Amino acid sequence: MSSASDTRATFTELKERIGQIADTELDAFWETLAPADLDFMIGEWKGGEFDTGHKANGFMKRLNWFGKTFHSASDAKPLVCIDADGNKFSNTEAMNGEASL
Repeated sequence: MSSASDTRATFTELKERIGQIADTELDAFWETLAPADLDFMIGEWKGGEFDTGHKANGFMKRLNWFGKTFHSASDAKPLVCIDADGNKFSNTEAMNGEASL
């Protein structure tokens, strides 16, 4: 396993890379990471995507996807988006008619 600074440097390099990144390269990087525990995951997470050439690349951007929010082990919002006014909302709240987080 690599050090935290090596891991961060590799992630930053991948994130800033122009052009496509092979799935195999990303898979190899993910394998170097230790599993995250629940306490670490709780909170709001800004999302992004790597250009792998998949036909769905760019889809989340078109949805104005912000990221994910984990409130607890049993309450997660995997699709937090931003509306035209800049308010965050989740997929489950949109289905229930609720406006924002």
